[in-house]
Amino acid sequence: MFNLNQKTMSEKTSLESNVLHYRIKLMALWFIIGVSFSSIALLNLMEPGIINKYLSGEVWADYDPGTGLAFMSFLYFIPLVMTFLTLVLNGPINRIVNKVMSLCFLLILLGSSIAHLTEHVKSSELIVYSYNLVLICFQLLASGLLVFYSFKLQKIS
Repeated sequence: MFNLNQKTMSEKTSLESNVLHYRIKLMALWFIIGVSFSSIALLNLMEPGIINKYLSGEVWADYDPGTGLAFMSFLYFIPLVMTFLTLVLNGPINRIVNKVMSLCFLLILLGSSIAHLTEHVKSSELIVYSYNLVLICFQLLASGLLVFYSFKLQKIS
């Protein structure tokens, strides 16, 4: 009987280790997405003449400043909060929140990426924004992995 309990404890420890392993992966992916948004913003500021475009109002001319900035702050805020919540939340709540938020975030990124790319294709600026294209693809890949690992976490728990 002692060996049976010891085996059960070993299996329980192995399951907890697997769950922790996937939670760390999810945290890292959320953090990577948050950092990639900062990278895009910083690289955008290094474009030649962009400061003059910001000062003249050319950059945000088509957007309502309140809505556009609110949307951008939302895109910055969510990955950083989810990095924390993935570590703090326990059990089913963690799995549900990660599934819902990773799916929503993937859809938001797909929509904004398509809008962003079509805008630059129309203005023939796609070559200039090639660094942006690489980072957008990286964000989409990381978001896809988030969805994959959040559903995989459900299966092992």
